Amino acid sequence: MRIWKDAGLLAGLIVFVPFMTSGQVNGWWGGLKVEKKIISGLTAEVEGQARFYDGSGLKSWLADGGLEYKVNKYVSAGVFYRHIRRRKFDNDLGTYSYSTRHRFYGNINVRYKVTDWLRVEYRFRYQNQFKDDQAGIVATGSYFRHRLELAYKTKSPFSPYLSADVFYQIKAGFDQVRYKAGCDYDINKRNSVGIACFADYTIPGMSRQGQVVAVQYGLKLKSAKTKKQRA
Repeated sequence: MRIWKDAGLLAGLIVFVPFMTSGQVNGWWGGLKVEKKIISGLTAEVEGQARFYDGSGLKSWLADGGLEYKVNKYVSAGVFYRHIRRRKFDNDLGTYSYSTRHRFYGNINVRYKVTDWLRVEYRFRYQNQFKDDQAGIVATGSYFRHRLELAYKTKSPFSPYLSADVFYQIKAGFDQVRYKAGCDYDINKRNSVGIACFADYTIPGMSRQGQVVAVQYGLKLKSAKTKKQRA
């Protein structure tokens, strides 16, 4: 019965989260993502997030916006912009101030349902980031990112997943891999909540860079009805 499957997944999540956070958790992220279908296949997305780290409080906040187009049931592509405000200590002023980053990125997602319960997704991302401060706008690095995700997808509202995201800095090589495990829960057709834990490892050496717990609330707005639908 579905109720027992959901109870089992929830019990697994309760056990899983303390296990993943058994190491030192030094980051806590919280965010909100809003989606709205504009026309068939095209969706607008906006997202806000605050990032807190031990010993420094609010480290940064960011806002994303962009469009994603569903090519077919397997492939989608999107373009996005991210505005980042990063908190840092100013030695000259003797206090904290915020610096600005601008990130432009594009994604190509390929999804395939292997079985009735297993979905595999590959995401390729190109991102280019710039720092905006007193020296003007300066490029801080361009990356190719390759992420592979395995997700448990059934009629259950719970969707646990595992992923690995490899960072390749252009003209410098591979420098980081991010391992993540999490679970999304569909409250209803338009509302969802997700929790995940991830850790970054440097390349080479695979030195662990702490651990982060992230929570996100998702909202899908109703699509605008066409005249034919309203008739």
